[in-house]
Amino acid sequence: MAWTHYRLVFRLESPLHIGWRKAGNLMQTRRYVPGKNLWAALTEALVHRAGRGRDGRAYQAVGEALKQHFRFGYLWPARGRKRDDGSWEPPTAPHFPWKEGSSPEYWDYLYLDGTARTALDATARTAAEGMLHEVEYIAPYTREGQPVYLVGDLWVRDEVPPEIDINGATIPLEWEQALRRLQIGGERGYGWGRVRLVCRRSQNSTTVTSGYTWMSANGEVCITVDGQQRLTAHTQAGDDEALSTISGPVEPLTGWERRGSRGRNWHLAKAMIVYVPGGIPAGKITVRVHPYGWWSVCGPTEEKHNGET
Repeated sequence: MAWTHYRLVFRLESPLHIGWRKAGNLMQTRRYVPGKNLWAALTEALVHRAGRGRDGRAYQAVGEALKQHFRFGYLWPARGRKRDDGSWEPPTAPHFPWKEGSSPEYWDYLYLDGTARTALDATARTAAEGMLHEVEYIAPYTREGQPVYLVGDLWVRDEVPPEIDINGATIPLEWEQALRRLQIGGERGYGWGRVRLVCRRSQNSTTVTSGYTWMSANGEVCITVDGQQRLTAHTQAGDDEALSTISGPVEPLTGWERRGSRGRNWHLAKAMIVYVPGGIPAGKITVRVHPYGWWSVCGPTEEKHNGET
């Protein structure tokens, strides 16, 4: 099965909050967009384009179709560069917190901001006691005034069906049109997470935005990370010899998932222990890209480049 690799660049048009953890009264955001968030946003956009926004079965069917035919990479922030005519040129590569000449502290200063909120007591017309909190977000403009973009990768199988059938009704999979404008992450009721696609380029090379090489292997997308290159997605921890060389923190990765077609029964998925993006393998490893973008070791395969098997 052949894959086509796309480089995606989105312009961030409002604050972006990707839920991570809570420290005191601060709700922290992740510094990147996991592939699962991009998958969820595209699923929602396709269902709404079809006028089926109240149909839980439509979300389930479209989401499963995307997991079968797409592999969503992680999106990382980057700054625009001002041209001589005053317009902004979108970046071609992410700005990682560990980038040479930068530091995690400077990265946070450049991209992150926050806003304070509280729940209201309607009867007393005052702030509810103990409900004051601050929501951290990736800002649409850096503290130095540059627009912020999100840069990442997308792989699409060549045989994506034009539509899917749900009990005799069809939903078009017009993913290229739906990608143009998405809403990602949390606090969307406040208008947060709005992104606009400014570049969707098919890449003929075997290099992804973070500089790794990729290949198609046994129908899946695999990425080769050289020793001392940093991981740019969550990577499943385990007893595999290749993974044991990775140095860096780990965390449990989980999330809310829906049972049933009506979406009324939500549960936390079983947690998976993963290396946090930024970990460093001591030697070369080859990993498989899962539909939600996280990585696991790619087993013995017959490998060919340029997305062909």
